[in-house]
Amino acid sequence: MSTSNLESSPEGMALVRLPELSNVEFLKVNQQGKDEFAIHAFQNNIKPEIKLRGSFVEVSPQHFEALEKIRKSLSEHNDESANIDHSGWKRIGEKALNLLKNKNLEKIVLSRRIDLLDGGRISLESSFQQLCKALPHALVYLLYHPEAGMWMGATPELLLKWNNGFIETVSLAGTRRGEGKPNKNWGAKELEEQKLVTDEIAQVFRKNCIPFTLSDPYTFSAGTIEHIKQDFKSQTEVRQSDYKKLLKDLHPTPAVCGRPYEQAVKHILELEPHDRKYYTGYLSIHKDDHLQSFVNLRCAEVHKKSFSFFVGGGWTADSNIEKEWQETKDKYNSTARIFESLLNGG
Repeated sequence: MSTSNLESSPEGMALVRLPELSNVEFLKVNQQGKDEFAIHAFQNNIKPEIKLRGSFVEVSPQHFEALEKIRKSLSEHNDESANIDHSGWKRIGEKALNLLKNKNLEKIVLSRRIDLLDGGRISLESSFQQLCKALPHALVYLLYHPEAGMWMGATPELLLKWNNGFIETVSLAGTRRGEGKPNKNWGAKELEEQKLVTDEIAQVFRKNCIPFTLSDPYTFSAGTIEHIKQDFKSQTEVRQSDYKKLLKDLHPTPAVCGRPYEQAVKHILELEPHDRKYYTGYLSIHKDDHLQSFVNLRCAEVHKKSFSFFVGGGWTADSNIEKEWQETKDKYNSTARIFESLLNGG
């Protein structure tokens, strides 16, 4: 974005629909406000935390109109080299499997970017409302900030929640197409992938001396796809001041990065041709003395005339390149189908 556009843009804007709720709220920016909305990058030490402070109010059509006006001032995305086609996916997949089978890694999460061209014909309000309707269990958001650009997403994954002194999080990993058969057995690869995430989160709780309960694994539906999920809940109260430390210890989990962490990040940066930016970072909401953070999945960067979607999946030594390719297509379709239907008059 040009300097002139930055100077004419507001400080930032955010719309939020929390999971299981129907009301959409707008964060009215005001430095004296008590509410906050923040977005953190995948590599938070490289890109700054973007934080908006103010008060959440009921959304109005004028808020969407203001965001549409900002969108017209955004630059267009032209970096086609960052898009991975099937042959490119096969190349990086072979390298990843070699690392995994040689025991350099237990798990790595690889992603790709998919551009939806001609997206300028899709209204932000329509796409946001359709995401809310299709994905009631997700955090749906639309954010603009001069330093981050514009982002929209519908993430199913809670990273951490603090409420009345107790904390909650989830282990969410393993993916398959939804078939309406939640009791169907999962494959060994998906079970192993999810167990790695569960073990890592449990280690963080123990490191911080927080006793917890852990639910049995169950199938969780996220639109047209399903995941394996387990719920963590603290058994003792945790100080609100410890929330940020726990976030730092948890993020990024093996669900979005891999294991061991340092090696996984190193190889992600080597193998992926695109900058993840805020994809697989996290979003934090502080409202009414409640704190919630969500992993930034199923999201897209919004450009003047297009959307750049980010999708990925976890790889272990048992991964199959074609199945991993299909998983990224399924994840793309879980949200992008909504945008494409709007393009086609749906």
